[in-house]
Amino acid sequence: MVRGFALMPVLGVCALLSVGTPAVAQHPDLLRAFPYAASDERADTALRDLMRRTGIPVITSNEISGTVSVNNSNGSIMDVLNSISEQVNGVWWFDGSAVRVEPSSVLTSRMIPLDGFTVGQFRQQVRAVRLEDTRFPISASEDASMIRLSGPTGYVDAVEALAVHLAELRRADKPVRAGFPVIIRGRETTKSQTETQQQETTERSE
Repeated sequence: MVRGFALMPVLGVCALLSVGTPAVAQHPDLLRAFPYAASDERADTALRDLMRRTGIPVITSNEISGTVSVNNSNGSIMDVLNSISEQVNGVWWFDGSAVRVEPSSVLTSRMIPLDGFTVGQFRQQVRAVRLEDTRFPISASEDASMIRLSGPTGYVDAVEALAVHLAELRRADKPVRAGFPVIIRGRETTKSQTETQQQETTERSE
């Protein structure tokens, strides 16, 4: 597993937490209008209340602490998450099933290898499992064999796990031994090139 790149600068953190940044392929309810107000509420309490009222699971890091005040009269659920995260120096992301809130100190940047599939194919899979987020874009040209991804460590881990899974599936489809297909009694089997050449040599000598 490739790890160990510098944390994103403070300016990058602020950009990630900016209110109103759209996220693509997320839970559709995240864009739903959600009037919400809280005054000097503990962040974890506010997030639990958000989960209770929306039905969207919210997993909060133990490192998230502090109090928040929110006045979201015309915004969406996403706006509430942005506001809470910004006030506690945190960052949220969606794992395809639940919202996760982590401290911004876990932001990282990593190179992730693509083993035998294209950047375009990988982007499609990221969208398929609802991990795509425009705040944390995949950085690579279409013919690259690796991608660069910056974001919360948990998010980067999830995307990397998807890449590893796809690579394992691709390797599982490979034949154990390369050879020429030969039909014997209606069944297709495989003979190696060496075995075929040996058989032809024997037949010619006879």
